[in-house]
Amino acid sequence: MNNRKPIKKRASLYDAHFYNILDYFILAILVAGVLIFILYPLLCMVKQSFAGTEGFSTEVYKSIFSDNLVLVKNSVFVGNLSAFFSTIAGLLVAICVWVAGKKMGKVLETILLISMVSPPFIASLAYIQLFGRNGLITKGILGLSLNPYGWLGVVVMQTLFFASLNALMILGMLKKMDMSLVRASFDLGASSGYTLWRIVVPLLRPILLSCYLLSFIRSIADFGTPVVIGGRFETVSTEIYMQVIGYSRLDKSAALNVLLLVPTIIVFVLYRYLMKKNEKVIDGNSNKTIEAGNTFRLRGMSAIVVWLGAGFFFVMMALEYGSIFLNSFSRNLRGKITFTTMYLKALLERDMDTFVRSVEYALIVAIVGSVIGMLLSYYIERRKIKLGGVLDFIITLPYMLPGSCFGIGYILAFNHSPLKFTGTAAIVVLNMIYKQMSITTKASFSSLQQISIELDAAARDLGANKFLVMKDVILPNMKQAFATGFINNFTSGTAVGNEHFVIGWDHEPNVTGYEIKIEELNDNGTVSRIDTYRTSENTLRVEGVNGYQIYRMSIQSLSGDDWKSGYKDEQEGYDKTASGDTNLLNNSNDKDGIPDNVDADYNTQGWNSASGVLVKDNKIYGADSIVELQVIPETRPEGPEGITVKGVYKGLAVSWKSHKKAKDYDLYYRKVGTGAWTKANDPNEPKYEDSNPTNDIPDNVTELTPEEKTDKDELIRGTSYNINNLEEGATYEIKMTATNHHGTGGLSKTYLGTTTKLINPIVPNYKLINTPNDKTNHIVSAKVKHYRKEEYPEGTTPEEIGMMTVDNDYSTYWMNDSWDGGYNWGALGITPHITLDKEYTIDTIRFTTRRDSGYENQGFSDIKIGIPVKDGETGGTIKNGYRYIYPSVKAELDKNKNKYYTLVLNEPVTTSEIIIAPSTWPGDSPTISEIKLYHYDSLKSDVASLFKDDLMLELSEGVTQEKIDELINRAKTIDPESMEYHPDQDQLLKDLQRAQDLLNDINLSDNIKILDSGIRNQGQTIGQSNNYQALGVAVKPGDKVNIYIGSSRKDTKFNLAITQHNGESSTGYQVYNQKLSVGKNEIVIPESKFNMDYEKGGNLYLSFDSNYDEVQNVQVRVSGGTEIPHLNVNNLIDDAANEQKVKELIREYIKNLKSYVATLPSRYPSQVSAEDKINNIYRYDAETSILNTTDIEGERITLSLPADQVLKGIQGGLSSEEEQVQRVYDTLLAWEQIMKISYAQQGLLENPVDFDGDGKITNNKLEKLGGKSENEYFNANRAPRNRINIKYQRMFTGAFMYASSHHVGIGYGSSAGMMTGVPFKLDENGKLINSEDGQLFGWGIGHEIGHVHDRPGLTYAEVTNNILALMTQTYNDENSSRIEDGNGYEDVYDRVTSQSVGVPKGRTGLAMFWQLHLAYDDSYTYNMIKTNSDGDLDNDTFYSKLYS
Repeated sequence: MNNRKPIKKRASLYDAHFYNILDYFILAILVAGVLIFILYPLLCMVKQSFAGTEGFSTEVYKSIFSDNLVLVKNSVFVGNLSAFFSTIAGLLVAICVWVAGKKMGKVLETILLISMVSPPFIASLAYIQLFGRNGLITKGILGLSLNPYGWLGVVVMQTLFFASLNALMILGMLKKMDMSLVRASFDLGASSGYTLWRIVVPLLRPILLSCYLLSFIRSIADFGTPVVIGGRFETVSTEIYMQVIGYSRLDKSAALNVLLLVPTIIVFVLYRYLMKKNEKVIDGNSNKTIEAGNTFRLRGMSAIVVWLGAGFFFVMMALEYGSIFLNSFSRNLRGKITFTTMYLKALLERDMDTFVRSVEYALIVAIVGSVIGMLLSYYIERRKIKLGGVLDFIITLPYMLPGSCFGIGYILAFNHSPLKFTGTAAIVVLNMIYKQMSITTKASFSSLQQISIELDAAARDLGANKFLVMKDVILPNMKQAFATGFINNFTSGTAVGNEHFVIGWDHEPNVTGYEIKIEELNDNGTVSRIDTYRTSENTLRVEGVNGYQIYRMSIQSLSGDDWKSGYKDEQEGYDKTASGDTNLLNNSNDKDGIPDNVDADYNTQGWNSASGVLVKDNKIYGADSIVELQVIPETRPEGPEGITVKGVYKGLAVSWKSHKKAKDYDLYYRKVGTGAWTKANDPNEPKYEDSNPTNDIPDNVTELTPEEKTDKDELIRGTSYNINNLEEGATYEIKMTATNHHGTGGLSKTYLGTTTKLINPIVPNYKLINTPNDKTNHIVSAKVKHYRKEEYPEGTTPEEIGMMTVDNDYSTYWMNDSWDGGYNWGALGITPHITLDKEYTIDTIRFTTRRDSGYENQGFSDIKIGIPVKDGETGGTIKNGYRYIYPSVKAELDKNKNKYYTLVLNEPVTTSEIIIAPSTWPGDSPTISEIKLYHYDSLKSDVASLFKDDLMLELSEGVTQEKIDELINRAKTIDPESMEYHPDQDQLLKDLQRAQDLLNDINLSDNIKILDSGIRNQGQTIGQSNNYQALGVAVKPGDKVNIYIGSSRKDTKFNLAITQHNGESSTGYQVYNQKLSVGKNEIVIPESKFNMDYEKGGNLYLSFDSNYDEVQNVQVRVSGGTEIPHLNVNNLIDDAANEQKVKELIREYIKNLKSYVATLPSRYPSQVSAEDKINNIYRYDAETSILNTTDIEGERITLSLPADQVLKGIQGGLSSEEEQVQRVYDTLLAWEQIMKISYAQQGLLENPVDFDGDGKITNNKLEKLGGKSENEYFNANRAPRNRINIKYQRMFTGAFMYASSHHVGIGYGSSAGMMTGVPFKLDENGKLINSEDGQLFGWGIGHEIGHVHDRPGLTYAEVTNNILALMTQTYNDENSSRIEDGNGYEDVYDRVTSQSVGVPKGRTGLAMFWQLHLAYDDSYTYNMIKTNSDGDLDNDTFYSKLYS
């Protein structure tokens, strides 16, 4: 009776009818919220996934099942594993807490609650720090080097992270369990283990299934863990992010989201079915529940299993949060760990506003979301409302989607009236509330199951209505579920900021708006850019600004359209030199170029308007109308990029790219194979000491606050530094950090550099004349006329200096007193002049430069050889009885990479005197340490004479077996004086074997390349500069390569380019320092400028340099290097009549590519040492190994991409050879089409046009062409004759593509997508026939090519380049553009109506430019290639007319 009386009394006081209405009203609000804020956004997303160009379409799903099905499998695979193991872990932990006793149980339960606070990626980072390759435990304590990445790492971290919530949910059910069943088991003699596994655990099946479902859904939706730990193991959630951010494919992102629903639906239906079958055997009567710890203690194997499993979990949590806590309140400086509150102070002083705002949002989400979730759970599970199962299903859906994806649904649903929430806090709060709703409802249901249904019936019998039953019976018994939902929602409510600036001002009376002028200042204080804004608000936010850039901001007031106050410096009586007591009156600082908001060290400061001085703690700039502010990066800088390391004698010259977020740097180095790192520029005490020499990084130098950075006075300001006093001939690792006012950021990648040493070059001695002896043999004298006197002891004679060049002592040398050793006529005869003991026939001379102080790699602008004039000899320059002639010059490297020069005369000379006359450049002086002269040997020319042509494809007349045998015998004969063979013996024997094969009529399979002389950097290039043609060969520095060039014109010169595979933007390629000629070119591949700790090398390319015709037959054959897959369809792909021929070439290419990729790992060693890396020997790595490469050439493009990724793109989702051939064919046509679109957009022509219709192209002036003839108009508007190169490159921070004049660089993960384009196809009547299928590689490629093709004077950065991307995106005139997909036109409207002037940045500016196309172009976009190149100028598109 005591329990009935309060309820009866309450029932008698309130109107039951009112409470029933209130009950239904609450239910209606809850259901409406679910339908509007969950179902409606998801339906918008589903609709988007089926949105084709002509309505309903399933094409995007076809592409997913052909290209991305493996991602779905990956997500389901990891989801099931994580769900299984996290449920098991949660069960063991929950049992441990349940049986631990009251006090210990509360402690452990608190730990579970705390472990749910951090986001998954924080736990993942801690996992890597503890157990990664260089982890504190794995590497630091155990000495192991484990790979934490991949699917296994994802499963481990998700298991640990999901186990906490699972344990709390299971624990809630255990606490409500009917313990009479447990006591009955004990009374019948059962052990604690038997009771646990046979009685307790089976009763937990409903909650275990609930945990499994929630964990499975959380795993599929998890984005942070796969991104941080997944490595190359990709899931649907990571791909969705890439489709949105990387390719702007909302349709494909939406489709992938829809596919995520499939496994969830299956699991959900199974869950509901099993739950209905499962009988509720747990009675929630509190009289039957007691603390488990008072009932039994686990013993034996069961105790071991539970305590080991739970103990492992709690140890992992302790390690994780212990490391996070210690790092938050300690600092490690040079091995000393001390307590600090600096981080907390930094939070309170700098980021408190952002933190408070984030907490406010999180609390709102947590409280409101938890209440709504519990109410929904009550109505669905307890009240069994109609269609409750459907409602529960809808609630479950968003939880399995990544947050960014559910956000896409919200953008599509709530960006227009009447529910326009975009740009407000409401959309964030609502999204997070309903995104996490499934957690609270499932946890609430678990507790509802423990509340006896008899309590509901008893309350109703006593007169309580449904509302009061919920209020007084249900909700008080669900506290555990409320806490679980609260914690989860709190974690998901955090936010981060971005770089921008905001300025504000007080409203002025009687004005309607304001005009703000933003001037960007150069380093010297001059104005480089002006933007003007108008607004009626009293704040302005400007984004897309540059770090450390100084901006001058001026403001004036407006009243309607007729009145302006004028800017301060425009007003009458303004005196720029005036000073006063307030900032407004102090004009001297208005335009001094010195920022008002920071000092020289970027420390924040403010302007005190009363005193007129800068004060550190005042963040108000003062009441002034002109201020100069510097944009300071919001975060610490990333590690520097673009580092180059050049070896000098006992030193390294290091340089790097200027950092966008920092100007100060630290540089660390260590010799390869040693442990501790040394800090460069470390003059002060105490010196830097590496606290852990066993790992691969300098310790305690990253992620430092300004207070922790105690050696600021030792920072390097600039972009270069020389490290001296190193070991000679040693290789060093280089790492760097950058520092700004926020502190020091992370480390750079590792770069390598090798110091030079005084080691004698190994120069060939075969047929040497001046052989070594006590004195050099056959040398009578050697003298010089000019030399640098300060280099030699006083009294040293010119004869003694001259003999230093032939004394076989590489430490002595001649050094000239100026740069000119014979470049100009007057300097001839001053350089080393050697006299021999008799006349010798000579055609080859070698010499080395000075071997220290950087001269060991000295280059020369000019080298001449002087010999005495003889009767009948002509040519060269005659001076003082000597004839000076030009030899061919080749820089060579010995096996130790020491440089020497080989000079070869066109014809051998017979002489007893010889002068070597080298010149450098002004500011330098030529040096020579040793000169070597050689007897003429005709072996090389005799072998070359065996062949009729330059490519050695045909034998000369009269070649016999005897002749070949005689030459083979000579090539295998050792020089008795030097005991050396001919230095080119290997190549000579190869050429002789080739001659033997030709004589034996063996059919040689040569890889002959045909060069197109029409590919050139001439005329209008619109920013692209790649005129190189691929040779299909990969090489490494030091490789000896022979390039045979055959041509119908013999005086043509060529440029050779060597790329760096996966190089940085500054090291993408280098041009060989000598021109190549028709015939045989012997090349030693030079050192790469790429200094990172990866394999050096790349591919070979040729371009025409000089003396070539419009049409010229040029063939090339390469001997040496590694042949790579190469497809060349230039002059074929653009003609449909060649389709079958092109497809046969593609078919053969695909076969070669498959075979080549399969052999790549076997081409590399399985293990390498530090010494191997010094010698450029590395293990196979798909992203960095130089042989993983292929070249594809079309008419307007060259693709230089990773071979395995090209194959992946070709094969993705296709099984038959014909399908793969068709994909490559379509892709190449798509590449040609995107280039044609860009040319047509700019009004460029690839062929002359007959504008007057007379059937001829003439030089007659035409009025319609502005007085130009047809030829003149074509030449003025001719499309580029070179090609754009889509090249695999190393990406800089934050990029996945970038643009340069030579190439568009793309990352490894983007490369496969370069092989999946589909051109838009037109029928014979010009109608589009594949509107839904056409695809021109997505937004990124159009964006980057647009950067290359942006024209001077018509460019707005990051705006006009996107016109091409929009053109290709909407080429079928049906696809929606990126502007329509958002609020682009609304932003334009707001901009126009704000009375702002100037070109806005970002999407708003782009939309305004795009409207010109929409307004003025009334024909189909897909006809622009045709209409912009016909004889009618009137039908050209707007942009074509603008550019031409």
